[in-house]
Amino acid sequence: MGNLYRYRFGPVEFDEASGELSVNGLRVEIHPQGRALLSALLARRHEIVSRSELEAIVWKGGSASKEALATAVNRLRNALGESHASLIETVPRQGYRITGDGDRVVVGKTFESQIALAPGQAVPGREHFRLERILGQSTSGEVWLAREAASGERRVFKFATDAQYLASLKRETTISRFLRDELGPRPDIAMVLDWNFEQPPFFMESEFGGDNLLEWSRQDGRLAQLDDAARLSLFLQIADAVAAAHGVSVLHKDLKPQNILIAPVAAGWQARLTDFGSARLLEPGRLEQLAITQLGMTGTHGVGSDVSQGTPMYIAPELFAGGATTQRSDVFALGVILYQLLVGDMQRPLMPGWQRDIADSLLADDIAQATDGDPLRRLASVALLAERLRSLDARRAQAQAEHAAQEAAQLERARVRRFKAQRPWMLVSLAVLAVGLAASLVFYQQARRDQQALLRQVAVGQAMNRFLSEDLIAQANPSISGRAGVTMLEAARKAALAIDGRFKDSAPEVQVALHEAMQKTFSGLTEHQAAIAEGRLALRAGQALPADSEQLAQIRVNLASDMMEVTQTREAQAELDIVERWLASRQGRHPVIEAGYWLARAGLATNAFDEKLGVEQTRRALQILATMPQPPHAIEEHAMTVYADASRMAKDYGEAEKYFRKLIALQETRYGAQGARTCFTRLGLASTYSYLNRVDEAIAMLNASAHCLKAALGMENTRTALAYDILGAAYYKAQRYQESVDAYMTASPVYGRLKGPQSFHSIGARSSAALAYVGMGRYGEAEQLFIDTLRDVRVDNAEDSASVQWNRYQLAHCRLQQRRTDGVAALLQGLQADTLGHAQVLLDWDGRLAYQRGRLALYSGQRVQALALLETAATIIAAKNPDGPISEAAIRALMASAK
Repeated sequence: MGNLYRYRFGPVEFDEASGELSVNGLRVEIHPQGRALLSALLARRHEIVSRSELEAIVWKGGSASKEALATAVNRLRNALGESHASLIETVPRQGYRITGDGDRVVVGKTFESQIALAPGQAVPGREHFRLERILGQSTSGEVWLAREAASGERRVFKFATDAQYLASLKRETTISRFLRDELGPRPDIAMVLDWNFEQPPFFMESEFGGDNLLEWSRQDGRLAQLDDAARLSLFLQIADAVAAAHGVSVLHKDLKPQNILIAPVAAGWQARLTDFGSARLLEPGRLEQLAITQLGMTGTHGVGSDVSQGTPMYIAPELFAGGATTQRSDVFALGVILYQLLVGDMQRPLMPGWQRDIADSLLADDIAQATDGDPLRRLASVALLAERLRSLDARRAQAQAEHAAQEAAQLERARVRRFKAQRPWMLVSLAVLAVGLAASLVFYQQARRDQQALLRQVAVGQAMNRFLSEDLIAQANPSISGRAGVTMLEAARKAALAIDGRFKDSAPEVQVALHEAMQKTFSGLTEHQAAIAEGRLALRAGQALPADSEQLAQIRVNLASDMMEVTQTREAQAELDIVERWLASRQGRHPVIEAGYWLARAGLATNAFDEKLGVEQTRRALQILATMPQPPHAIEEHAMTVYADASRMAKDYGEAEKYFRKLIALQETRYGAQGARTCFTRLGLASTYSYLNRVDEAIAMLNASAHCLKAALGMENTRTALAYDILGAAYYKAQRYQESVDAYMTASPVYGRLKGPQSFHSIGARSSAALAYVGMGRYGEAEQLFIDTLRDVRVDNAEDSASVQWNRYQLAHCRLQQRRTDGVAALLQGLQADTLGHAQVLLDWDGRLAYQRGRLALYSGQRVQALALLETAATIIAAKNPDGPISEAAIRALMASAK
């Protein structure tokens, strides 16, 4: 084993580890023979290397003509360019040598192959790839970097020489396939691309993601050049990759710098997680559901050069004691890696007194909680650690405010003591005053500092917006915190009313930021009308901003989403049209806004019953978000929800279940199993179960979710009402009609108070309850509900609309079931099968209409007309829907009674 170097001769630099040559800072393509030739000459700088020696090195002991060697030298000189070609000197009749002074640094190690593999050799079975250098070696196998000659694309090949390492490669392949199916392509996880486990040499082929973190950190002081913010950003990429794997129940079990790859990208550096050879899948049954062969998923397994439980420095203490591996074990390893990144040494162990190395007390606390020796006291998830790091600025501000409050309180207590000595009779009054004054003083000082900062620059106003909407206010937002939010709603309403008065002299950017913050807050509280009002106020305040403002485009996307929630379809369409023109006019991409735009478009499509278009547009949003290393949690979860919902509406129940499960697992790591968001997502999964006729599972999950949401959000919340709404549907499908009525009638009045009695949700819940009454044969009670829903649906819908026609049909049916004809003719007049099909997809609407009209004629004494209509109905229903609720036999029995 020897060293690999990076050589530098002025502007010429050659990295043996990566095989890359750069001149004047620009990468230069170099032929594999040229790389081997350059390495050989550099290894003996200023020495003459004979032709025979070079031929043996470059052609691996094979013979080569003088012309072949000369050609390789000329190619290398061409790569160096005219200004630097003279670095390679030809010594007549002897050989070649490198001239000039330079330096070198160690960047890696070389290994000798034990399975007859050598640089320049074709990969067995993958002849279009050529081996470049060996990356690692053990008694169990070897890891090589290879390059495709035509494209220059690099891949990593792992070769196994014993059964234990072969099992590890099989496990890694299986886990990688599972991750790709569950998570899709990700820039932060190196995926397995191909494998050969049929005949030796056994190997696995994976993406090349750059140098490992340990080697990368040593090169040119790269890690030392990064400030703490950049190091945290790099760590968050790693944490997000691990959290994503945890979200689909995969534990890595061998997190260490050597299993984290770093590659340059336009924006800086991209981290990529690799080597799942030790990983554990907590739900192995998912492999069967995804039709993935379980290679290497039974028995023991190895990881090449490390023991199966990982590398000692990164192993959680409970594992040494024989404890089970959990998510918290990976959290421990990441805590150590975070410490090493921050101190700039990827080999420094976490020794007693390590806190002295971390200047930021909050970061020290995060590391301490991530690496606590007691797993029960350790941070519960990687996602939680990432959230803490992302909220550092807010936590610092909060800590400063608390410190200021404590100082102010101490001053006031000292003042009280002085007054007590002078005027005992003032003690009680001053004690009360001290509390209020301390709080007021701190609040005033903080507000003054904020206002001054906001006036200095717009960026601080935008930061304030994020702080308000994502941190301070969000902590009281029940959909995030899981706590009831009545006081939060009251506080939000008061804060919103005060914005224009208190900040009337502030810059427009400040007013826009504050109204946008309140727009997001009200939307999170499902107060969509209030959110719409704040969005419009934000747009009004933003009239002074540039027309191409990115902030205004985002506000319009949010505004359109809220408008769709209260069925303001035309207004939502208008806002999205403006955003569409904005996106078309921008040269650069804005992935968050673009993804939000397509999600809103998908909402319009599904509301218009175009489920296929909704799925396509949502998939487009997911593809856009997949290009982002760290998409915002809110829009990532929203996109997954919309896609799962759209898939379910398009009857792709398998895809819907897959995405709901994926999202629930992700949210459990972020918010806990009883978090409001997690419980709300379970409604979607339960609905999917219902469509799959797994009704008992659906009802159990829906009952639990409804109680969870009621406890978290209170009853007066749209999401809680929706839980009971969906529960009513599941009870109806199970023919538990009374329980269905109870659930629907629990949801309906809440919808009415929050969204209005004419809202789609309120009308839908009442009409569904009416259908449950029909199921019990209680037609009089059903009729009363349909009278109410027909009245309300007519407020915003034309008489020939699908929703009005459907309610008219159901009301007519209830009266005919009671053998009553009053008003039935008017209700049935003009009803069209095609229009009714838009409200409820049934194959036999024309037969049902003939049946109802036939009954009306029969009960009105028009026997001949009745028999003709009923015959038509019987024929159509027998052909189109023989197993439906109106059977051919029942119709013919009615006809027989009329003859």
